Amino acid sequence: MLKQYFTRLRGLHEIIFMVCILILSLSGNVANATVIGVSTSNVNPIVGESINVDLHISGLSTAPGASLSAFDLDILFDDNVFAFTGFSFIDPGLGHNQLELPEAGAFSFDGDVIDLGLGLLDAYGISGNSDSTLDAAQANEFRFLGLTFTAIAEAAYSSISIDLSDPFLFILDSTFDDLNVSYLPAEVDLSVSSEPSSVPEPSTLLLLAVGILLLLTNTWKRFITLGR
Repeated sequence: MLKQYFTRLRGLHEIIFMVCILILSLSGNVANATVIGVSTSNVNPIVGESINVDLHISGLSTAPGASLSAFDLDILFDDNVFAFTGFSFIDPGLGHNQLELPEAGAFSFDGDVIDLGLGLLDAYGISGNSDSTLDAAQANEFRFLGLTFTAIAEAAYSSISIDLSDPFLFILDSTFDDLNVSYLPAEVDLSVSSEPSSVPEPSTLLLLAVGILLLLTNTWKRFITLGR
């Protein structure tokens, strides 16, 4: 009887142990749920058109160390297809830079995007805010970098992407430790076409329709005359 009791108790301990492992695994997934993505609202630009490419981060929280304080990454693009024309660190929806939050005595934000040529951009940003301000006041998701390009040539396929092979790529949390992030997606795929053919003005279309109608009317009258 006692042996059966201890056997059941050991089985119960194994179940509790497995449940604890599962809970820790799930909590780890939640902690590592920070995602950086690249997006654009226009994947089919035409030559001469300007496009915006956004780098956004999500999955942050008010937990200690669960906010973004600094980043340094390279952007790859085909400079035969696109020309880099500008950048912004401001989230358009929130109206301000989430790495430069109001805080008395804080250092100024430092950031830049440098065109290194040959389709390579070096982008970085460093917050001057304290870790407590970043953790408490930073949004849980936002655009941390916006890039502007102009399409300069046709291309059936071209991409703009984060260089994940860059050995100096870093994303830091509010304590300046590595922020564990995944990239989904790390690039945008685009197709650039030439200028669309001009569409006739409505007045031109109207004149064309009237001309066709008169032609058909005259043809019908001749057919009736011949039939008589």
